[in-house]
Amino acid sequence: MVSMRFFLLFVAVWITHILPAQQISVQVNPENPAVGQAFRVVYQISDMEGSIRPPSFAPLIQQGTFQQQQYVNGRVSFTLTFQLIAREAGTYFIAPLRVLNSRGETVGSSQSLSIRVGNASGPNANNAKNPGTTNAPKNTKANAAPKILMRLELEPKEVYEGQPFAIDLVLYTKYTSLRNESFSALEIPGVWLQESEEMGKPELVPSSYQGESYYKVSLKRWLAIPQRSGSIQIPTMEASFVVQEMLPPTNVFEQLFGGGNVVTETVEIKSPSASVKVKPLPEKGRPSDFINAVGDFSVHFEAGPCTLSTSDALQMSLKVKGNGNLNLFEFPSPELPQGFLAYPPEVEEKITFGRFKLSGTKRADYILIPQGGGKFVIPPLRFSWFNPSTESYHTFHSDSLNVLVEGAPMNPSLVQPDAPAESSPDFAVPNYHGSPLWPRWFSSTGFWILTLIPLLLLISWPFLWRPLLSRALQKWKRKTPLQKALHNLQNLEKRPDVPLHAYWQVLSGYLNEGLAIPPSEQTEQALKQSLEKHFPKELCAQILGWKQQLEWSSFTPQSDKTVQKPADQVKTWLLQMDKHLDL
Repeated sequence: MVSMRFFLLFVAVWITHILPAQQISVQVNPENPAVGQAFRVVYQISDMEGSIRPPSFAPLIQQGTFQQQQYVNGRVSFTLTFQLIAREAGTYFIAPLRVLNSRGETVGSSQSLSIRVGNASGPNANNAKNPGTTNAPKNTKANAAPKILMRLELEPKEVYEGQPFAIDLVLYTKYTSLRNESFSALEIPGVWLQESEEMGKPELVPSSYQGESYYKVSLKRWLAIPQRSGSIQIPTMEASFVVQEMLPPTNVFEQLFGGGNVVTETVEIKSPSASVKVKPLPEKGRPSDFINAVGDFSVHFEAGPCTLSTSDALQMSLKVKGNGNLNLFEFPSPELPQGFLAYPPEVEEKITFGRFKLSGTKRADYILIPQGGGKFVIPPLRFSWFNPSTESYHTFHSDSLNVLVEGAPMNPSLVQPDAPAESSPDFAVPNYHGSPLWPRWFSSTGFWILTLIPLLLLISWPFLWRPLLSRALQKWKRKTPLQKALHNLQNLEKRPDVPLHAYWQVLSGYLNEGLAIPPSEQTEQALKQSLEKHFPKELCAQILGWKQQLEWSSFTPQSDKTVQKPADQVKTWLLQMDKHLDL
């Protein structure tokens, strides 16, 4: 009997212990507010673990949110207070507040609310449509303004086909502490895109938007070159941020000890789409040799020597310098007289990506080979482009070259165009008078040894020697960038106050030199595809997440301390990538 009493007492205590974990209470104060009168909805959550999902209070105006945490008898309880105002009389229904576990399942919820708001009377009667008493804000426009928004800014907004323009993704925020979580990818059909890698650490700059005061942050920047005319839509960009806001003090104790509670939440925002007008290149005045070069260019031509022998080569160089689509046009092919052959030109580019322009130089080196002696005339080399600033076409043409090739022609038909092609063979074969030793060499043992050895090497090349040589070359090429990256890390560790972005430059250099992934392809989406070809997805996710954490750890100076020991982390990843490539 005594054991049964103790058992029942234990069950009663246990039930009393777990009941508070299932309680979420809600109160409205005052219960029947008037139009323009501020009222509070207070949620009391007792000893419940999980994430809180408050309901939407629209169309009510939400003035503020207050959070309080208490410990009572070892239990944790939260109090969430929402201060609201109604613009019009009527009945407002508010959905339950929910608490979710780590799997997204609802583990608790409050009651739904039905709040009846009456017509304003007394001091608030004159402010029913525009609340402005001590309980309501005096400027409803300021309260209606969003605290954070994202926009696509284009410069310029009207361009010619092939003319570069800039796409800036900017953030306007009233929060002073925020961290980026994710971005959507930007893809525009018919437009060449290059994301800028020189944005640096985002900074909060005081600004304004539509008459409201904000902090402006430059998030991303692309250089775009349209490949077609017409109106081109820049699609909506999506992003999520973790923001923190300190609420104003609600009592005397919070005023004495430095302010109210800090609220942390994740916000997801979208930018409206934008459009750019792309004008077609004019047909009037377009040269026949125009090859889609658009920009403000200057052209320089060099050639020589003009007197050479049949064993020499004539070299020509065409250099284009200025601002425009340097990376997208091709160089012209020279017109050659009979008696000359030309190799494909060797093109060298030195291009700098600016805010809304490509600047630098692009040079083509031509090598012309004479096939015989004689006098030749090389026609002028022409290069045409369209300048958007002057809205006109320009053409450069070199002078014709009079070239003298010393030596007898190998083929008279190359020097005399009127002679029939069959008048002489392509090559003159000299007569050879063999020696008595020549027939005996073909039947000797040395001849057969020297003949069979190259044949055996040629047969075994694809199966044995080529894989071994290729593997050795790849390993040698990869080890040099690895040693260089490890050396740079050691130098960074010796320097005080090294910016975090410098560690990413070390890893970026290894990806460029060791894996042939240039910086222009190290954007989030392109880098993910390139890394997953060589490494496990877990390692790729760590590298990409770390890169994003370096760039968006926070906009406050204190946030740099959240990235611990970057040199050790980069060194670990370098060794892991090298190990995977050796397998």
